[in-house]
Amino acid sequence: MDNSIKDYYLTPSEPSPLGIQVLHAGEQNCPPGHYFGYTTRTHYLIHYVVSGCGEYHVNHKTYYLKKGDGFLILPGASTFYKASDRDPWTYRWVGFNGQAAKKILNDVGLNENCLLYHYEMDDEMDSYFIHLQESCRNPSGSDFVRDGYLLLILGKLQGNHILSQTKIQTRKNSRFARAAQYIQTNYMRNIKITDIANFVHVDRSQLYRIFETAVHLSPKEYLNHYRLDYAGILIHTTDMSFNEVASSVGFEYSSHFFRLFKKHFGMTPLEYKKANR
Repeated sequence: MDNSIKDYYLTPSEPSPLGIQVLHAGEQNCPPGHYFGYTTRTHYLIHYVVSGCGEYHVNHKTYYLKKGDGFLILPGASTFYKASDRDPWTYRWVGFNGQAAKKILNDVGLNENCLLYHYEMDDEMDSYFIHLQESCRNPSGSDFVRDGYLLLILGKLQGNHILSQTKIQTRKNSRFARAAQYIQTNYMRNIKITDIANFVHVDRSQLYRIFETAVHLSPKEYLNHYRLDYAGILIHTTDMSFNEVASSVGFEYSSHFFRLFKKHFGMTPLEYKKANR
């Protein structure tokens, strides 16, 4: 088994008009426990694991990676990565730079806050890495071809990132719908925000973000708005007393109900009743 490093460097040329430029590309079928680091670079480097597993150490954190995973190394970052002793990884990489590199990476979801990715949708990612490496072996080849393969790799990552974000947003929307349904079913009870959070299996802070994103209200504000809107319907359509209305929509204290009602509708319950006769 050939464990040698295959890394093909290019002689720097004029900056690419594409704003991103391949500097080198390679691969290694690592022997058990093989490691690299600690070192820093002046350019960006993306690795893609095609088999086996290993670990990536950066910023005092350790990430355990397997086939389909990949990691970004930022310029100036001190990193260490090591192949598994039992199932050592084979990975490919591309090093690059350019004035647009940082923005493009951010657009595909890779930055200092997110250094990992996972791609197993098809074999095209690996194919692009192989073609890029072969292109780098031939220094007389076209820079546009090499940079084009890099952009194809980043395009795959962008599509993967968009799909991931869509799934996250769908889950959030689903959780909001479930939380809203819980409120609409239980608004008349003395429910707490923790009750709603527990129902959709998130913590309070996550629930707050879900509601802020969906309706620009906190869960408490949404609950109160729903109660008050329903109170307005009761005042308009029934002969219930205001205290009865307050109790019916889940307010424990009438004084609290009167204060929030006026803030919500701009008038007292009595003024609202007269205005809607």
